[in-house]
Amino acid sequence: VVAATNARVRDASEEGPASTEPTTAPQPTTAPQLSVEVTVPPDDAPHDEHLKVSEWTDIVAIACTDYDTIGLKSDGTVVHTGYHAYPELSGWSDITVIGGGSYIAAAMNRAGIFYSSHDSARSETMKGAVAIDVSTGYALGLRPDGTVINTAVENEWKDIIAISAGSPGFMGLDVNGQIFAHWFSERDEIDFTDVSKAVAVAVGGTHSAVLLEDGTVIARGENENGEC
Repeated sequence: VVAATNARVRDASEEGPASTEPTTAPQPTTAPQLSVEVTVPPDDAPHDEHLKVSEWTDIVAIACTDYDTIGLKSDGTVVHTGYHAYPELSGWSDITVIGGGSYIAAAMNRAGIFYSSHDSARSETMKGAVAIDVSTGYALGLRPDGTVINTAVENEWKDIIAISAGSPGFMGLDVNGQIFAHWFSERDEIDFTDVSKAVAVAVGGTHSAVLLEDGTVIARGENENGEC
């Protein structure tokens, strides 16, 4: 999600909570546990009757979950289409930022209040974030001072300008183009310590990617489908 992963903040002063180092955490943390089961839609799910993206107008930002598309309208309301009902979205208003990951939809309103379609990613600590991203069981927020909010684990990152959340872990990028990462399992760790001059990061399910200032991309991790 462009709005969530590539937002830029200029200054950094406040010190955040403690925990991770660039670009891999020394002590892997167990992935957050969910209280619900994720249901994969069957092949014959009636998707066609809900596909109305082509009819949307006045959209200023978009996001996707695994089986849904979410749109932010210029009036601050949110629309969506796909497999999940997401009844909460109809009550969201004055929204300025949206995000999506796994089966969770999320948003932030003009007053800095964070909304999530599922309890596992809801947190009062997200209030005031200028960029958000969500994944299985947790939410990630970027504060105006460049520190990072994470509802799953603590971190002490500073001067961050971009964030990305994924099921295996999360990544951040600071003002100097240095990459930070925290992985929930040693099995999922991807090493980007040799990479510099980055301008964007993105975490996938089994691989991750980094955009460099010269316009080239480095992708690492599993490559069974040619994703790297």
